[in-house]
Amino acid sequence: MKELYASGIDQIGLQRMVYGLSPLVTYLKSLDMDFAPFFVLAGLSPESMRDPNAIMTLKQELVVTKAVIDKLGDPALGLSIGPRYHLSTFGMLGMAMMSSENLHHALHTLSGFHGLCWTRLRWCQLLDNDTAILEGREVEPLEPVSYTHLTLPTNREV
Repeated sequence: MKELYASGIDQIGLQRMVYGLSPLVTYLKSLDMDFAPFFVLAGLSPESMRDPNAIMTLKQELVVTKAVIDKLGDPALGLSIGPRYHLSTFGMLGMAMMSSENLHHALHTLSGFHGLCWTRLRWCQLLDNDTAILEGREVEPLEPVSYTHLTLPTNREV
């Protein structure tokens, strides 16, 4: 198996933008739930959702997320929220990925500027004969430890 690209670990953990919680906030609104109490619990101003420059710590993001999971009683909440993320959620990084020639180049862009997104995963692109593999491993493990492995068929020579 050949590793094509891997995100730099030293980039992980940079400041996080509050608007990165937009998909979660939108989901809560679809349930007619107010997101403000979750923000206040984490020490964030609810008005910060309107500020494109508002930042938060990883801990604040996790406090909000855990409080929502606890309130809804849904440990698989990420499966409902995940599809609400669009590449544009990741700002200029997402735009660069969207303008890439193909998925391979988009993932190469992600690998090079990993610190601009809100993940604790270290992304690796692997090639195993005619199969491309996108692998994500947690850098800062939380309970329970998760492992993501997505296999994509490819006819592209690298």
